[in-house]
Order: sequence, then structure tokens, then C-alpha cells
Amino acid sequence: MKTIELVNWKLNGYYPYVPLLGKGVELGNELRGLLQPMDVRVPCGVHTALVQNGYLKDPYFECNSNDCEWVENRWWFFTTEVEIRERPQYPLILEFDGLDYRCRVFLNGKPLGICENMYIKYRFDVTNEIRMGKNSIGVLFENVPQEMAQIGRTEETFTQKARFGYKWDFCTRLVNIGIWQPCRLRERPPHEVEEFYFCPKGGGEAELSLKLAESVRKCPLRVVLSREGKTVFEKSCEITGRKLRIPVFVGHAELWYPNGSGKQPLYELRMITGEGGGQTEKTALVGFKTIELQKNDGATEDSLPYVFAVNGKRIYIKGVNMTPLSHCYGDVTKEQYEELLCALRDMNVNLIRVWGGGLIETEWFYELCDRYGFMVWQEFIQSSSGLNNVPSKRPEFLEKLFETAESATREKRNHVSLCAWSGGNELCDGEGRPSTFEDENLAGLLKIVQKNCPHVPMFPTSASGPQEMANPDTPGKNHDVHGPWQYVGERDHYDFYNRMDSYLHSEFGVAGMTCYESLRRFISEENITLQTVDESLIYRHHGDWWDTTERDTKIFGEPKDIFEKIRQSQFLQAEGLRYAIEANRRRAFQSGGSIIWQANEPFPNFSCTSLIDYYGYKKPAYDSVGKAFSPLNVSLKYEKLVWEAGESFFAELYVTSDHPRSEIRWEVEFAGDVAKKSLRGSIIAGDGKTEKAADISFPVPVGKQMKFILKGVQGERKFENTVVLLIRGENGFAAL
Repeated sequence: MKTIELVNWKLNGYYPYVPLLGKGVELGNELRGLLQPMDVRVPCGVHTALVQNGYLKDPYFECNSNDCEWVENRWWFFTTEVEIRERPQYPLILEFDGLDYRCRVFLNGKPLGICENMYIKYRFDVTNEIRMGKNSIGVLFENVPQEMAQIGRTEETFTQKARFGYKWDFCTRLVNIGIWQPCRLRERPPHEVEEFYFCPKGGGEAELSLKLAESVRKCPLRVVLSREGKTVFEKSCEITGRKLRIPVFVGHAELWYPNGSGKQPLYELRMITGEGGGQTEKTALVGFKTIELQKNDGATEDSLPYVFAVNGKRIYIKGVNMTPLSHCYGDVTKEQYEELLCALRDMNVNLIRVWGGGLIETEWFYELCDRYGFMVWQEFIQSSSGLNNVPSKRPEFLEKLFETAESATREKRNHVSLCAWSGGNELCDGEGRPSTFEDENLAGLLKIVQKNCPHVPMFPTSASGPQEMANPDTPGKNHDVHGPWQYVGERDHYDFYNRMDSYLHSEFGVAGMTCYESLRRFISEENITLQTVDESLIYRHHGDWWDTTERDTKIFGEPKDIFEKIRQSQFLQAEGLRYAIEANRRRAFQSGGSIIWQANEPFPNFSCTSLIDYYGYKKPAYDSVGKAFSPLNVSLKYEKLVWEAGESFFAELYVTSDHPRSEIRWEVEFAGDVAKKSLRGSIIAGDGKTEKAADISFPVPVGKQMKFILKGVQGERKFENTVVLLIRGENGFAAL
């Protein structure tokens, strides 16, 4: 045998401790499970298995998730059988890539150990325990730990388990439990490559560090690096001991760049050890890229650097924050990851921040980011908790946190997409200031990153700097800041972003209702109404924080039906996000970039800050953000959304281009009864910077709206976008 993937399992539920006893004390009878044993394919979560077997209703429909909370209070036993037909030549290892959460592992009824960290790989040498013929393997999960939800105290966290499932503003409480990553039984030759580190040095230079499974006296090694089937580097040598370092050089190497800034060439790395029939081979896709953080233009001396430079080239960040794709993250497929990432690529995104309340993301995710050109900002599993945001110093927590960091840095460091680590989300000291590396918790993480992954920079937390929240009234203190997560107002929103001076805006958003097609999938037809979260418990369950009714009616008045309500809400989300992004971008590289909260959602919400809803439908904000992130962009700076007929309208026209500096021809077409029908001109712009092109002014006409069609042409590249501003009607409200 070589490797047996353990896919087919049985699952049953029990009251706590029952499976450890086995038989009743009084009668000696077998203590059966709560359910009929279920056939499951792993990876999978218990909730999904229960839904598929009729024991749970769809937890995403209406308020059904409330009826699922008993699941987290039971113990769940996964069992499988594997048949061994021949004696293994090498040690036999039982491997689990992800167990969520505390569980016991058994082989033929014998306990192998207790696992209590969902982000590390557990390995058991079962060479001496395995027997010829059939063997039983069991994984017994205890009830889930009672960890902090969004509202709680960060300093009291004690697990390395995804916290969003305990209830967050964009999802319900639905705490996953189960085998969430693949598992297998396999032979492990002592001379196989256990881990490696392909560390780029610049250009076509790199250093390859290898570590074998065990120390060997003498073992042949061949390293082959190829691109599209053509060998570009090859070296043969011998290993004595367990570790070896090899300098790698590829002449005229193709460098990896983020989406929109160049290509994403990947090289196949093959590491072949042993000889004859005993050879083993480890393969990986790697790339040549350097990443560093540079000081922002005009930054204060005490600030951290927030401008990303890839291969020495400054890259303006066009980013999104990503949550887990589902509460039941073990059931997410590679195809689902690919669908989301393709949508983000087409939206001109170049960086994905993997938020600290979610996951150390999967290998599938990282492989796709390598291919599609996303820089990945991976946070360690820590997040704010509302009542207290101080990083936990509990000894059992730090032990698990550092265990996660050791595993994650060694596993993810070879992905060319990895561009930043962060200690976690919104971690602060006791006074509410963003935490620094002086914090014992974050200092320990930094030490691990510098040891295992020194070519990738690390932030202490996000936000970072003198203050956490964005505030234009405190100029010079908006370093990496968060917020707001709403449309601030028909005038205040524009004043806020016109005055903002952040070095990096790593989390902010605007809420908008989901698409009607999605509402019909998780709310019955009769419950899709014009009610608010105060009136509808179903709406409250699916987005309590993000009801936009009050915001929307201030501008538009009462909607006549649900379709008008959705249209108004989605318009303000699209408008608010586009303007915020363009305002930040007009300050490149004083601003290092914008990272929107949020790309997706793990639970269907009737209203949320997501651009793409749980079922994959794109809100209008998806298109407006894509335009704002476009390599060539023509934008307007104005002071408010809603205007009065007869007042003097004024706006400034700006042109931005990520392409090399050259002539850009621009045009503005006006729709409506205005003084000019069009305005044209040209300007030299490029290299990521923004140039002011013109002033626009005219009396506001009588009507419903002013429409501006903005166009730009730079060589073969073209841009077009439409900006709609509203005119207040006689009834005091605007209309779309």
C-alpha cells in the first residue's frame, strides 16, 4: 500500500461521555447512538450530514438555525474501516489535516490521542497498532467549547476555533463540528521530504530548504524546477542527516505579479529522494516574487509602512475582506472557491484579507490565489469582541495560538500569493489603542513568522497605528484604520471621504439588501415583506445590524413594494462604496489602498455589507466596485448625493491609471437639461497616480436625477462608467 484516502465514514450522535462507557452499568446493554448511523463522506460537518439524512431542516432557511443548537451539545462519533492486505514497507501514518474541534482518535478501539486545534495537522504512527485484515478507525468529537462570539471579551478566548460561528453581525450562531479537512492512512518512507521552504531572494534567485521525515545516513536527491514542461533548473546531490539547503538560480525568470499588474507564472518544483523502487517525490507550484512594505508618501515618522511593493514595484491595494464561504466550511468545494475567486478577479481585486475571526484558509484557496494573482493577507485566529479587545494571555490559549502559527507559517510560506501576516483583527490595548508588537501575544507570533517565513512581512493587527477607527477630524492619526460600515449620509458620506487621510483603509463597507432571487431561497414568499428588523423576527435573524430602512427612507421616502426597497438600498450601497474607493484612490500612494468589508457571506442575509451574497448573486455594488478598481478610471469629486433644482452644481473630474504614464483622452457626457451636453479633454497620467482633469459646474435642472457618463481612453485601453446624482422633488424626497 502507499496511501488510502479515508473518505467513507459512518456517523452517529451521543450524549456526552456515553461512547467512552460503551455498555450500561445497570444492565450491561450496549449504549446505542441517538440516531440511525449515517453514511457520510469526509470532509464534512455534522450539520450537513444531519440535514442530508432528514434530522435537521435547512439551517439557512428563516429561523431554522435556532433549532440546530442542540447539535453542538452532543458528542459525535465518526467511524470507518480500512483493510490492510499486505505488510507495509515503511512506517504507517494516520493523518488528519483538520479536526474541528476537541476529539479523541481511536484505532481498533485503542485511544491514539486527543486533538484540540482545528488548524494543525495531526499525525499518528500506527505501524505497531495496525493489523492485517480489517481495522476500525474512530474520531469522537466532544461537544463544542463555549468560546466568545462577536460580543464578548477577547482576553478570555481560549481556543483555536473559528469564532464567527458563535454569532457575528453577518451570520447566525451555527457552530461547526466535524472532520473539516481530508484524512488518510499512508506509508511514510524515512527519506521523503517532510517539509520544504522555497524562499525567493529577488529576480530568479531563491533558496530551497529541505527537511526529511527522519535522519538518514545517505540519500540521493534530485531537484527539478520547470516552467510549462521545460526544465529551467536541476540539481542532484546527496543528503546526510535530515536537512539540506540548496541555492536556486533561474536566468530570465518570469516574475509573479498581482492581478492587474502583470502575469502569474508558476514553476513546478519536484523533489525526488531515494532510488529505484524506493523513490519518493514531492511536488509543488512555486513562483519568483519579492514582497516588501514601503512608507507612504508624506507619512509621519512614527507610522508603519503600508504601501505594498511587489518585485520593487509599488502596487495600490484594491482589496476585499473574505469571510469563510459557509458556516459548514468543511463542505465547501474547490469549485465554490474558484467561482468566488473568478468573480473577484473580474472585479479587479488584487488582495484578499483573510479575516482573523474565520479560518487559516485551505490549500485549495491558496492554490487558486497563486493562479489568479491575489495577494493574500492572512490573519492569525484572533479578533475583537466588543466588550474587550485585548489579545488573550491565557497560557492554554497562547500554547494553541503559537502551535497554529508554527503550522500555518510552514504550510503557507511556499505559496507565491502570500504577501502579509497579521496578528489578528482589531486587537487593542486596555485603552482602546491598536496593539503593537510590544504585546506578549503578538511578539510571540512575530518571532514565529520571522523564523519560519522571513520573506513575508507582518502587521501586529488590523487596524494599526495611533487609532483604530477612521476619523477625518484627527488628521495624521489615520494610519491603518477601520470603518465606517455604513452610508454615512447624503452629504456627510462625501465630506467624510473627501477629508479622509488614511494610509491604509483595511476595513470599511456599506450595507445593501440582498437580491430578490436569494430572498426567495431562504424566506417563504409570504414573509418577504416591507417590514423592518423591529417587526420581522426572520429579518432580524438574517441581518439584524444591517437593516437600511431608516437610511433609505430619509432620502427616498416610503417604498411602494419590496422591489423598490431593494433597488433603493442596493443603489446606496453601490454609490457609497464606489465613492469611498475612488476618494481613497485619488490619494495614491499617500493612501496604500482600500480593502472592502466584505466580499462574501457565510450565511444568507436579507441585508449585509457583502458584495456577493451567500447563493452567489452579485449585488449592483459588485459592478460599481469593479469600476472603481479598474486600472483606468475617470471619477468625480462632489459634495453630496442629493441636490436642489436651481442651486449651483460643482464637481472636480479626476483621471487615474495604473498603466505607464501617457496621454489619456477623457470625456463627460451629461444627461438631462444642463448647460453643456459634453466636455472633453486630455491629460498625461499613469503609474497608479491620479491627476485632476477639469472642473464642472452648471445650475441644477428640474428633474429626478443628473446622469454623468464618464469615459477614458489610454491607447488600446478604454473605461466607461455612469454616475447618477439625485434631485430632490417637491415632496422633499429624491427618486431613482
